[in-house]
Amino acid sequence: MVSLVPESTTSDTTVSHPRSPTETTESTQMLSPMDRKATRVMRYREKKKTRKFEKRIRYASRKKYAEKRPRIKGRFAKRNEVDADQAFSTMAMFDT
Repeated sequence: MVSLVPESTTSDTTVSHPRSPTETTESTQMLSPMDRKATRVMRYREKKKTRKFEKRIRYASRKKYAEKRPRIKGRFAKRNEVDADQAFSTMAMFDT
């Protein structure tokens, strides 16, 4: 009752990644620390050129809602706070 299982050879197995770990470490070890830093700095500068600082509205519905909400000194306020603030300002006008 001996069952034979064929042994897999190295040619039968497939590699799921293109490089082996030893190849990757060898290529990074070839660069000196100064070269690695220079490479990183160049990459940073290239990415910095593509940055976008202009204001971008992601959700139009949120913008509409924010424009409709009441504000006091530029900050969002509850409706009853706005009513109280308006009442206070009208009372102050009558006192003068």
